[in-house]
Amino acid sequence: MTLSIICFTEAGYELEKKINNALSETELTYIIKKHVKCKSIRDRLETGFSYVDEGISDWSKRQFEDRCALIFIGATGIAVRAIAGCVESKLTDSPVIVMDEQGRFVIPLLSGHMGGANELSKRLADITGAVSVITTATDIRNEFAIDLFAKNNKLNIVNKDGIADVTSKLLDGQEIVIAVPKEALLQDTLSRYAEYPYNDKVKLVGYDICGDDEIVVRLLDEDKISNCDIDAFVFDIGYKNLFFNKGNIAEKITEDNCLLLEIKEYVIGIGCKKGKTFKEINDAIMTCLLKNNIEPNQVAYIASIDVKKDETGIIEFADKNRISYITFSAEELADIEGDFSESDFVREQVGVGNVCERAAMAACRYGGTLIQDKESFDGITIAIAKRNWRVSFDET
Repeated sequence: MTLSIICFTEAGYELEKKINNALSETELTYIIKKHVKCKSIRDRLETGFSYVDEGISDWSKRQFEDRCALIFIGATGIAVRAIAGCVESKLTDSPVIVMDEQGRFVIPLLSGHMGGANELSKRLADITGAVSVITTATDIRNEFAIDLFAKNNKLNIVNKDGIADVTSKLLDGQEIVIAVPKEALLQDTLSRYAEYPYNDKVKLVGYDICGDDEIVVRLLDEDKISNCDIDAFVFDIGYKNLFFNKGNIAEKITEDNCLLLEIKEYVIGIGCKKGKTFKEINDAIMTCLLKNNIEPNQVAYIASIDVKKDETGIIEFADKNRISYITFSAEELADIEGDFSESDFVREQVGVGNVCERAAMAACRYGGTLIQDKESFDGITIAIAKRNWRVSFDET
């Protein structure tokens, strides 16, 4: 994640330095951009801090375009006016946080769940001793959050207006039903579900596909669950026209009858020489995605070896496309079974003979298939895997 922090007073500057030092020591995958808009200290900023000459609204717009998380150290009103022209959708907006210059309160203003502002606010509160002022209803009432479920499970939310319908039922004390492909409900999944803190309010039901001429969904518990009970429907990218099986009548599954959640099925594995730019990384990845007819929003993870965990070009690409970037140790990659294109030179450099293919498969937690073997682009290697999706109950 890339954080853009800005302060407006000398006290705010001292707090910004404290936050930067703490995050730099503990959150090694963060890229922290430090900004100051205070003329009185312009000429004595420490190395790494930049003075902001432009208007705060223009500055905020650039941070949104770069998909950075914004942290304002100053008045809430400043932040609200600064981002007013940037806000578009809760699914894509940058996370925005405000802290007062004394570090007493930290307030997530925007993109609390999907952008991670609530989680980041709690982290900042731990660092500074501030009170985290979270106003999201599901958080303060410790309720299940369907948008956070979608984020954690790498699901695209097709119809964001459906989030409110599901959330309203939960806040009213009602149960919700989520339909998932039957493969996602293997025995180990069900055993973990038994320990899930929300299993009394969130019912999972599996479905399979039947029918020759059209894709018809048959609920496995159809004697207990009817089509009209489904609140959220998780589906494969390849299934664009789905129908509930209702005897002799096929009812199309649409945004009008449930929240649609599309599985992000793909993983990009990447290896690269140190210092490759965002443009070089972007060009290589986009070439491979285009060749395989994959959109960036269908990618769940970008994966590499841990020595590349702070590679800025990869992190910037991941940030701009809202894709999780994860890394594995050489030992973890070496344990991945498969027939991979090995390089003695790469093994000498990082301890394993192939990074991109092994990393792509390592990120397929429940197994998957390489759909593109290693392809090289002037010091960058790319591989793509299609992963097997399972329901995750990890709240991280």
